[in-house]
Amino acid sequence: MEIKIKEKEVELLKMILRNLVVKSRTVEMGIIHGSDRFVMMNAILKKSDIYELEEL
Repeated sequence: MEIKIKEKEVELLKMILRNLVVKSRTVEMGIIHGSDRFVMMNAILKKSDIYELEEL
C-alpha cells in the first residue's frame, strides 16, 4: 500500500517525530519535555522495532 502525503504534512510529521526518544537501556519510548524531562508514552518497543527505526 502506498500513501502519498503533501510536503506540508511531511514537515509536520518531522516536527512531531523529532521529539521522540527511545531509552536504550529500558527500550521505553517517550518524548523529551521542557528541560530534558522524559515523558513515557506507555510504549515499549521490541529490538526489531528499534532496528527498523534506526534504519529510517
